[in-house]
Amino acid sequence: MALHDTTPCSFPNLDPKEIGYLNTGKAGFYLHLCLLLDGMSWRRPLGVPNAEIVTRSQRSKGRAKKGKKRSGSETAALKDREFDRLWRCMEATEDALDGCERVIHIAD
Repeated sequence: MALHDTTPCSFPNLDPKEIGYLNTGKAGFYLHLCLLLDGMSWRRPLGVPNAEIVTRSQRSKGRAKKGKKRSGSETAALKDREFDRLWRCMEATEDALDGCERVIHIAD
């Protein structure tokens, strides 16, 4: 099993201009990683085949219109979509596990 997750890494004592911004406006970045677990043995970790750091060079500007979320088509039209990291991680994991009989990806 390949478990995927993204977690914020906060560094409040660093300059966000150097390390990046979290959506709170504070210094930090997002770490997306994949943890492999043996599907035949309960909770047996096998390792981390892929990790990716996602940085934001400026503070989030919020929603386009106050109180309104972007529609799916508006989000899909964005050139640099952060959620593409999931697909990149899945592909890298599949490449690392070349020859493995079966991999089940689990992501939120």
